[in-house]
Amino acid sequence: MSTETTTGTGARPPPDSLLPGELRERIPALYANEDSHDPTVQAKLFTPWTTWTWFVTEFDGQDTCFGLVSGHEVELGYFNLAEIEAIEGPGGLRIERDLHFEPQPLSKVREDLKRMREGPNGFTVHEDSEAFNPRTNGSVAVGHDGRRPPSPIEQPGIRLIDTRLDTAGLTAEFGTVATPRAAASILHHLIGEADCEHFAALFLNGKHRITHAHIVSRGTAQTAPVHPREVFKAAVLANAAAIVVGHNHPSGDVQPSTDDKAVGERLEKAGELLGIPVLDSLIVGHAGRFYATSTGDIQTLPATRSSTGQLEANTGSDLAVICRALMQDIDEVLERQGEDWWDEPVTSGTYNRSLAEKRLGLSPYQPLVDEGDRPEPRGI
Repeated sequence: MSTETTTGTGARPPPDSLLPGELRERIPALYANEDSHDPTVQAKLFTPWTTWTWFVTEFDGQDTCFGLVSGHEVELGYFNLAEIEAIEGPGGLRIERDLHFEPQPLSKVREDLKRMREGPNGFTVHEDSEAFNPRTNGSVAVGHDGRRPPSPIEQPGIRLIDTRLDTAGLTAEFGTVATPRAAASILHHLIGEADCEHFAALFLNGKHRITHAHIVSRGTAQTAPVHPREVFKAAVLANAAAIVVGHNHPSGDVQPSTDDKAVGERLEKAGELLGIPVLDSLIVGHAGRFYATSTGDIQTLPATRSSTGQLEANTGSDLAVICRALMQDIDEVLERQGEDWWDEPVTSGTYNRSLAEKRLGLSPYQPLVDEGDRPEPRGI
C-alpha cells in the first residue's frame, strides 16, 4: 500500500509525480497569494536538456500550477503538471524537480534568473530559439550542470570590432605600382635578398598606389607555403582594390616552376571570385633579376646611381638602362612634336612601343574601374 498522503480533494498523485504528496500539501492553493507582493517559491522543475524552468508558488491540488516560468521569456503564468510530466527529451530524458531547491522569495528567484540570463558569463534567451523549446526532441548539448551551454549567437566567441588600418610605410617611397618593374622593385626591397623563400603580397588602392605590404609566409631555401585564405584575408582587411603577389628564389634562378605557376593561377581565380584581382605574380632574385607572369619573361631591374653619381652595377646589364633613357628621350621628342608615330611597327623589324614597354617591364597594369564607372548593361 502506498504511504503517500492524499490531497485535500481525495485524489492520489501518480507514483512518479513531480510534486510528491508532502510537497503538494505545503504549496498554497490557487489565488492564496493574491495579496502577497513577494510570494514564496515552493518547488523548482527544470528540463535537463534545455533552459526551461518552472517555479511553483500555487497549486490547485490536482493538475494546475501557478508560478514563474523561465522559457522564451520570464513571466508569471499557469501551467499543467500532467503536460509537463508527459514531455520527453532526447535519450528519454524527463522534466525533473530540483531536490536541493529550498523555498525562497520570488524576488530572489527573479534576481538569480536575471543574473544567469544577462550576466557577463550567462546568456540571453532568444524568443525565436527553437533549441529552448522543451518539446523539441533534437539532441542539444548539455553542460556538467545540466544546462545547455550558450550558442555562438547568444554568446559569440569572436567579438566584432572596427578595423583600423596601419599603412605599410611604403607609399611615400614607392608610390604607384602600375608596372611589373615597379612591383618587382618593391618585392626586391622586401624579400629579394632573403636566404629562404618568402611569399609577399602588395595591396593597392583603385589608383594602383600601394597601401600595405604583407609577408604571407616564410619557408625554406626551396619553398614557401601559401594559401589563398591567408593572402586574401589580409587583402580584405586592407580594403585592397587589387593585389600583386610575389616570392623570391634564393638560388637566383627566377624561372617559375610548375608549382609556382599553379599557385599563381589559383590565386587569380580566387581574386576573380572575391572581386580583388591579382594584377601580377612575380619571382625576384638577387642582382635585380625578376620574372613577371604578365610579361612572361625574365627581366632585370635598372641600375641605380650612388650618392657620387656613379652607376652601380646591380643589374648585370646596361641594356635596360640605355633603353629606358632612350625611351625618355623619345617621349620628350614626341611631346614637343605632338605625334605618336612610334606606336607603329617600323620596317626594320624592331619592337613597337607597346612591345618595348613589355620587354622592359614597363607595360602598365590594366586600370581598375570603379563600380560607378562601369557602363550600364544594354537591353536586348
